Amino acid sequence: MKSFRRLALSAAICVAATFGTVIAIRGFSYVVNIYEDFRGYDYDAKIAKQYAWIGPNPGEVIDVTKLQDTDGSTLDQLSNTDLILLTVVDPECAAAKESEEQMRFLDESLKQKGVDYFLAYFSRKISPGNLSEYTNSLTVDAKPLSWADDFENVLPSIKAIVYPSHILIDSKGRVIKTFPGTSNDRAVRFRMVRQVLKEVMMHNQKSALQP
Repeated sequence: MKSFRRLALSAAICVAATFGTVIAIRGFSYVVNIYEDFRGYDYDAKIAKQYAWIGPNPGEVIDVTKLQDTDGSTLDQLSNTDLILLTVVDPECAAAKESEEQMRFLDESLKQKGVDYFLAYFSRKISPGNLSEYTNSLTVDAKPLSWADDFENVLPSIKAIVYPSHILIDSKGRVIKTFPGTSNDRAVRFRMVRQVLKEVMMHNQKSALQP
């Protein structure tokens, strides 16, 4: 009888210890996630490594008259804000589909902040109509734009860019900052787009203060 009680007590202690360990690990992970969210995502560290796929540098100019919607209206005609955020996508890239939640987050957030947001496609491998269908499949309200000129005239830095990436430009197409790439981890993807939103709003405030 005493032996049975000892076994039962040992089993109970083992279960309690295991449960406590699981709770401790989850609690630690929760704290780590809060810290990581507070710290944000360090795009600058990635950009500083000067990978070929990080996209255009500040000061490069995207021709806003060459990005068109399905009706032929160009970006300079469609936008009336000082700053514009482009998310560069490729329908053949699975990572863009995985990132639709984050693109929807940017679209909904920027609508409230007075910054125009578009999806941009710089290749001519698909038609503007197919690009529109692809955008609808992402359940993102942002208007899709496609490059209406020869692919040879696309900036070399955009030709090499990783998908999806975000590019902040002014109304003339001058690049302010590029936010390259995404992640396989959903939590990291959201951390990335929250950082994008934070920096876009910082630049928007600076733009509003300029005479």
